[in-house]
Amino acid sequence: MDLKKSDGLAFYLRQEDYFRKLKAQLSKDFNDVDFDRELQKITLVNSDFLLQTVSRFLSKVFDLSASDFFDVLYRVDIPEQEFQHQIQSMGIVFDEIALLIVKRELMKILFREKYSE
Repeated sequence: MDLKKSDGLAFYLRQEDYFRKLKAQLSKDFNDVDFDRELQKITLVNSDFLLQTVSRFLSKVFDLSASDFFDVLYRVDIPEQEFQHQIQSMGIVFDEIALLIVKRELMKILFREKYSE
């Protein structure tokens, strides 16, 4: 899945500042050293790897502990209704959950910018 072509994300993710902020927000909410190492390798040029990296991390966490997986979703603040709708229609598809997470993290950044002025 191409992150830059995903509805509404393209405008922000072509900008270095937003991309950097998104990576920082993911790092903060995921709070995982291995994930941070992988995240550091991703630049604006190879940003398509961001969703793959988030998806792999989610899959790994889920395989190790479903409870830890749901803790990550809680920290990211994925609306329960959105998550329920997604798993009811498709099951647990980590690529789709990764997209939900990236959208939510970007929304946090935009809200913070708008309301901290």
